[in-house]
Formats: sequence, structure tokens, C-alpha cells
Amino acid sequence: MPNRPGRGPTQRPDLPDCQHNANAAPNPAHTHSCRLTVNRKHPRKHSTGKPSPRQFRCVCLDPQARFIHIHRDPRQVANSLLHKHWIGSIDDAVRVWGQYVGEILDFFEGLPAGFALTIPYRGLIENPDATGASIGSFLGLADASPISDFQISQRHAPTPFSDPVTDIADLYVIPSKPAGDDKLLALAGSAATHLGYAAP
Repeated sequence: MPNRPGRGPTQRPDLPDCQHNANAAPNPAHTHSCRLTVNRKHPRKHSTGKPSPRQFRCVCLDPQARFIHIHRDPRQVANSLLHKHWIGSIDDAVRVWGQYVGEILDFFEGLPAGFALTIPYRGLIENPDATGASIGSFLGLADASPISDFQISQRHAPTPFSDPVTDIADLYVIPSKPAGDDKLLALAGSAATHLGYAAP
């Protein structure tokens, strides 16, 4: 995965000690997922995203661990955060996206080739078959159809989330044009350019 402008390999004191484990050949039978955490001690104030050491522990404990990142247009994410009153302003919300996604991309750059997959949210919704096949291939699954079948079923009978994420129907609707001004993309930093949301 190519480095993004202005960013080098992830620098974490706990990564070098276990990096040698990540060089082992992947084993689809031992695929696991880990998540980054978001710090929301004050939901109605400025929220910040930060990486958890958990994902590095996954690499240490299971060198075959693989990671999938599903990303969404920062302007749509920012409007969603603002709508839910999880953040104070649209500008801050876009900055949070840039910080959070930037940390994910930095982490991915430190992984061996073939251990990370990045998927656009739009593709997951609009092309579930192709996206499901991509995920299945990445994980080494013999049959990836259950992934796309599940995604398609969610349009009719979505799995409920706990509060405050209750507007499930909105998750399966993508505006023809991203919400918000293109100038907001500048606040998202290099992550928006790397993922194709902003021009180089």
C-alpha cells in the first residue's frame, strides 16, 4: 500500500516488538477482526477519534489477523454526527473524520501486503455482490455469497442497533451528491485525498 504524502510508517512503541509476527503467511481459517475506538466522553461536545492498542495486540497474538476498513464520504459522516448532536460543528466533525481515518490508514501502512482491505461504503451499498466477492477473496472464503446476501437482506429487514443509532433506514440511502461544501474536504486532510474524496 503506497504511503500518503506527508505521512511515514506508523510509529508506535508497541509495534516493533511484534512486527516480525506479521510477516507470516496468512491463514484464512484464523481470520479475526479488531476495531478502533472513538472517545466520546462528552457526546454533545467535540468528539475525537483515537486508535486503540488493541489492533496491535491482534497482530502480536495472531499474525494472521486481517483488517477491513469501510470508509464513507467525510461530508456525509460529518452531517450525520451533527444530526445526532454528537459534535458541535460541521467543521469539527470533518476534522474528526480526518484524524480518525488517518490513524486507520497509518496503521494499515504498517501491515504486510494482503493483510488490509479498504472498502468504500458506497460500493458496499450499491454493489453488494462485487463488494462481497472482494471481501470473500480477501478472507480466502470458498463461498462469499452469504456476505452479499446478508447485505441485501438488510435493505428489507435491517438488524437493529442500540440507541442512539436508531435511523437504520438512513444507512442504506446514499445521496446522489455528497452533503456539504467541497471546501470541507480540505479540513479532512490527506485521508480524503488518499481515499479519492478530494482531488490531489
